[in-house]
Amino acid sequence: MGKQYYDDYLEAYLVLQDMHDTIMKGETFSQDLIARADNVIDELGSWRLPDKKDQNKRADIVITILDQLECNEKLEKKKEELLKNYMQAVISPSA
Repeated sequence: MGKQYYDDYLEAYLVLQDMHDTIMKGETFSQDLIARADNVIDELGSWRLPDKKDQNKRADIVITILDQLECNEKLEKKKEELLKNYMQAVISPSA
């Protein structure tokens, strides 16, 4: 395992940090962050790891990123639904 492997792990941690920062701001992920996450998953997935400990570490990182992407998608859908409901209430108030 060389420098590229280390760089891929570092990028994965940076993606997770950026995801955390975005969540703490109450925002959804940018398309750039989503693309970086997809890319890092592909990069980590391309490595053949003989050591079970490294395989587990990689799996944990990838699963965490995938979970964050899924939660972000659900949040975006919920925000769209709430905005739609709000707009309907504003346009045709029932009072």
